[in-house]
Amino acid sequence: MKGEGRRALLVLGFGHFVNDLHTSTLYPLLPLIARRLNLSEAEVFWLAPLLNLTSSLMQPVYGFLADRYTRRAFAVVGPAIAGSFISLIGTATSYGMLLLLLILGGIGNGAFHPQGAALVARANEHRRRLALSTFSSSGTLGFALGPMIITAIVAATDLTHTYLLMPLGWVATLLIFRYGPREDRHPSDKREVFGSLTSTLRGVWRPMLSLYLITVSRSATYVMTNSYMPFILTHRG
Repeated sequence: MKGEGRRALLVLGFGHFVNDLHTSTLYPLLPLIARRLNLSEAEVFWLAPLLNLTSSLMQPVYGFLADRYTRRAFAVVGPAIAGSFISLIGTATSYGMLLLLLILGGIGNGAFHPQGAALVARANEHRRRLALSTFSSSGTLGFALGPMIITAIVAATDLTHTYLLMPLGWVATLLIFRYGPREDRHPSDKREVFGSLTSTLRGVWRPMLSLYLITVSRSATYVMTNSYMPFILTHRG
């Protein structure tokens, strides 16, 4: 793995770590947010799915836009957007404000993922599998540590201090902007991108649809379990 590839993997892996760390901070805070805003179970139920809808399920849209314009811009701004808005959920004073923060945070989260992976793969063409697996594991590590970090912050302060995580997103954005890989191509023509997309999907849409539905089902189960587990543990004392 060459120096440029290692640098790209390091900064983009850190961006992935920060991105997924912020996303996972929502789950342990749900009982506290519900109590603070006096939310019903139905209102709480929509919080985690909303964050995932705007991040995961919208990633094909972000990928299409990145192919039309530039991957680098999406990868650079993603962590700052996700970190800025998701880290403010503890300060939300209304349900509407909370929903808006999750939507905007999810957009930043989703904008980063496909572009970050594409840039890592492009910068490590000869060790692509190793680079992508390392990039993926950095996000998993962030997702695992997020609940522990945010609960430590809230335990030491209170719910309104979730914003203390915000600098992580901006640090990741600055590092990717300064040290991330550059693109040596111009944005593609809209017709070229759309034509390439349709021709690529034409022969593989059936297995891709099956894989997509399996992934959605898995994610739905995962999100529901993570959303309600904090409430179950809270009720059990």
